[in-house]
Amino acid sequence: MPPLAGQATGQSPPTPHGSVPPASPPAAPTSTPGGSISAEGETLAAGKQGAALTNVVVATFTDTNPFSQVSDFQASITWGDGGTSYGVVTAVAGGGYQVQGSHTYTAADTFSISVDITDVVSGSSGTADSSVTIAPAPVTVTGYNIQAIAGNSFSTVVAGLSETVPAGTSATINWGDGTTDAAQVNETSIRGAHDYESVGSFGVTITVSEAGRDYTATATATVEPAPTTESLWNSTLGVDAALTGDPITIAATEFADYNGQVATFHDASLDSSALGFSATIEWGDGIESPGQVSAESGGNFTISGDHVYTTQGTDLVTVIVEKGGVGKLVLDGIATVAYAPSVPYTPPPVVLPSPPSFFGGRHSSLLQEYHC
Repeated sequence: MPPLAGQATGQSPPTPHGSVPPASPPAAPTSTPGGSISAEGETLAAGKQGAALTNVVVATFTDTNPFSQVSDFQASITWGDGGTSYGVVTAVAGGGYQVQGSHTYTAADTFSISVDITDVVSGSSGTADSSVTIAPAPVTVTGYNIQAIAGNSFSTVVAGLSETVPAGTSATINWGDGTTDAAQVNETSIRGAHDYESVGSFGVTITVSEAGRDYTATATATVEPAPTTESLWNSTLGVDAALTGDPITIAATEFADYNGQVATFHDASLDSSALGFSATIEWGDGIESPGQVSAESGGNFTISGDHVYTTQGTDLVTVIVEKGGVGKLVLDGIATVAYAPSVPYTPPPVVLPSPPSFFGGRHSSLLQEYHC
């Protein structure tokens, strides 16, 4: 066909106005074809409170993308107790993948676990729902032998606990004389109060009930007639007759740190150093802490502690002194906690703006015009 007027020979015909030019060839794909993830949850083997679950399988999944590989996937695990972590994806022999994770539960319960899996190459994703039942950590209860005087009421720590027990834990004490009482449960100890009416040796049973499980311990209460010596702890009733002591009345303020002495004691054997003693302080508000034993002269010792009371009132403070496995001394004192002083509000000073000056600037020129 001859060329159109004004058209150079060898040129393509012009594209009509508004038409679409031919499309470019498709670009080479930058990723593998997409697929879909099918995930399944797991019912994990029962664990124990405080014990780590390590590299446990929390989910399995498959991907319809035939080109997928382990490095294409990311997994995140929501453990059901507020904790989250990344999962480790590994291939399973025979096809498919699994997600592993590690976690430690601090409470006993049945937890729902959610596992989110994403193919970061194709963008496909899937979710698996799993579960695990965590049993309470076993509690070891150790009974403490008791020394008492017939006809005299007493309050003392009767057992120690190997674990810090949660709120709601209860305990009872069978005193061996036909009486069973509810006990006070502290973080790591059991306290009871009683009055033996007769002299003798009594088998004491302490039962701790926590999360539907009961733990027991036994101890012996040795009850003697009233001592004729000036001090109970100087009589043969004391586990270590050489130990005598006195609590110190504590004056504290709520929300303020009390750091000072809580008791003094004397070791008549005169052959002990502070390193031979340990002390525990029950502050009376459910909190316990170690006491600091310091040696003075002549077999005298002081016990100091650090605590913050959060409520005003009067609390019974108990100091338990243990002498290298030989014996113990229990001292009961009082802490009087005052209200935190109120701080009066002092408003910030009010700064008034300075009045305009009529002796300079625009105001000065106005005055000059006025006088002219």
